[in-house]
Amino acid sequence: MYQAQGDILPFVHLLYYIFNTSCTDKLKRKGTPMRRLQAWQVLCVIFAAFWLIFAVVLIAFSQFPFYVISIALTTIFALSVLIIALAWAYTHDY
Repeated sequence: MYQAQGDILPFVHLLYYIFNTSCTDKLKRKGTPMRRLQAWQVLCVIFAAFWLIFAVVLIAFSQFPFYVISIALTTIFALSVLIIALAWAYTHDY
């Protein structure tokens, strides 16, 4: 069979084989199922990413004084902790 140089078809077949064998092996494997993340764990990641981006934007691109930036970041952090605590309490039936 002739293959033109730069033909992407073998690469696509290789990716298809790798993806299907690894996924089907995981699905066929018996044992403990994969544990789902709880809501408070997902919220921790989301709020950490938001807080980091917010901090970089405030520090790098704004002309606010340091205490204003500190108050804004502390307020966002406190509200994030409150929401995460409520999500944790909800998932643990408190």
